[in-house]
Amino acid sequence: MHGCAERQIFLSALILSAQSFDSQALEISRNIQARHLPFGTILSPVFAGPESNEIIGYSRCGDSAIWTGHYLAAEAFRYAVTKSPESLAAARQALRGVELLIDVTGPEDLLARCALRVDSAYAAFPRQEERRHGESRSSVNGVDYYWFGNTSRDQYLGVFFGLSVAYDHLPEDRPLIREIGTRLLNRVLDDGWSVFNTSFLLRPDQQLALLQVGRQINAERFRAPYDDMRRRAIGISLPISLEAFDEHESYFKFNLDAIALYSLLRLEEESSRRGDYIATYRTFRSIVADHGNAFFNVIDRSLGGQNAQRDAETARLMAQWLERPRRDFFVDLRGKYEACGSDRACHPIPVAERVRTDFLWQRSPYLLFGGGSGRIETPGIDFILPYWMGRYYGMDFAPRAVSAASGFEVIAPNSIVSLFGIGMPNDAQISITDSAQTTRRATVLFASAEQVNFIAPDGLAPGPIQIAVTDLAGLLTNTATGQVEKVAPALFTANASGRGVAAAMAFRIEKDGSQTNVPVFRCNGPLTCNVERLVLEEHRPVYLSLYVTGIRGGSSFSVSIGGTSVPVVYAGP
Repeated sequence: MHGCAERQIFLSALILSAQSFDSQALEISRNIQARHLPFGTILSPVFAGPESNEIIGYSRCGDSAIWTGHYLAAEAFRYAVTKSPESLAAARQALRGVELLIDVTGPEDLLARCALRVDSAYAAFPRQEERRHGESRSSVNGVDYYWFGNTSRDQYLGVFFGLSVAYDHLPEDRPLIREIGTRLLNRVLDDGWSVFNTSFLLRPDQQLALLQVGRQINAERFRAPYDDMRRRAIGISLPISLEAFDEHESYFKFNLDAIALYSLLRLEEESSRRGDYIATYRTFRSIVADHGNAFFNVIDRSLGGQNAQRDAETARLMAQWLERPRRDFFVDLRGKYEACGSDRACHPIPVAERVRTDFLWQRSPYLLFGGGSGRIETPGIDFILPYWMGRYYGMDFAPRAVSAASGFEVIAPNSIVSLFGIGMPNDAQISITDSAQTTRRATVLFASAEQVNFIAPDGLAPGPIQIAVTDLAGLLTNTATGQVEKVAPALFTANASGRGVAAAMAFRIEKDGSQTNVPVFRCNGPLTCNVERLVLEEHRPVYLSLYVTGIRGGSSFSVSIGGTSVPVVYAGP
């Protein structure tokens, strides 16, 4: 078998237990409450040292507005899923934080980047960091604050994203959400789409997204402006098309595209412009689909529905996020991954190794080096937002067995199965109970703390199955579910994703009867493989060998290539 396919053949979709993800998400939310909201909006604590838990200051004040908006969305989604009082209280705290960022600017109804209590010892560090944005001072409800302006488009878009999600899921808070959104959007419109030193004038997509949220929360005020903009807007997809020319630099632009298009599309009724919005989103998705971006994947599910392979990848990416340190330790991957620029890898870097940052999904997946000294802690909104949003849109993070070849959720007896999780034993043993209530042991091919590959036992009855993972001593560590059919054909692919070029071999029979190997694909990296064109000639037939699993229960097989049926010479183990 080709080396790339052989190395990757057992790698597949990652399915994790909802219980594991739930506990991690709840721990992150508790930590945000304890450490990241010193003045009501999201900030990152600075510790005395990389191993210390002593907070000596706060950082990333300049992006407090955008991440408070994202945090508001995360907790609103959590409330929609769980109805827990804690999530409601957290969402309302974030909403009040956004309100503070407007109130602190006075009657101007501007949006501050952040606000710091004057009487706090923690104010010194962020004041020094953000001085370039212009420091002002004011009082809100008898409390004195420093605040920083020069607020950029990303802060506004993040806040409106949070307000829109909160409006959906916090009905009792709609009056406050309406007031906050109306104040901000009125000011943006009064200033002709230019606020501070930032401008939306060349971004019709973002103008429409803000007005769309405005129409959602205050239709009486903003329906007419939205309808007018929708009618006359031109070049909606042009800015995103231009951004496609560089998918590495200023990568945060794609996060802004994602949250703007999410609001724009999900709130749009059937209209003459909806097709333009969909085309614009497809342009965006075509750029980022292979970036390994869990947040963008969840947005894609919210707009396009279920996709087993994408959703399995999302769970895998989020599990890898849990392997990342929460502090900003410096990362340097130069020399480890092939470079296509001074700071750019040629292919997306695995999530667990990517540069430590505030919100992973807005940082380039190609970035080879960066970070700090390990003293600043990320809040973890980049985990809880895609998790609770995914749960709201029906993603099932419960354990489930999938085909090792395709990632699909149907397996067959004697097929190769992948199960991934957290805290699985290195000496894992697999037992499967089928729909006839018969329990059989599976042959384990590979086991680690996060991955078990095994062969499904012969004789499994069709229907649902229960999978038990135990250690060598028989202690139950994990459980999973799955679905068995008599036949479940799945092709292994060269990049181990179940998509793209097949993991295949080919040889040609020459006129003299000799055999010549014919390349089928070429891999430029561990996950990037391209097809090699097969040249077909009369009297020199080419025999293609495809690697599949899940076919032993079948009696006859058919194959088509490009819609043309081809004869099957052999199909079996």
